[in-house]
Amino acid sequence: DLNKELSQKLEAQTQRLELLIAQNIAHEQPTMRLAESHNVQSVTTYADEGDE
Repeated sequence: DLNKELSQKLEAQTQRLELLIAQNIAHEQPTMRLAESHNVQSVTTYADEGDE
């Protein structure tokens, strides 16, 4: 009985961990895209300053 209860708790914790990891991955990708867009914008701004 104790073993079954512990197994269920472990399964629940594992599912929560998997959900958190999936959410973290989902949030990281747009952040990376924003960082890449910012870098492109910085380069573009630098090029504009050089043209003046």
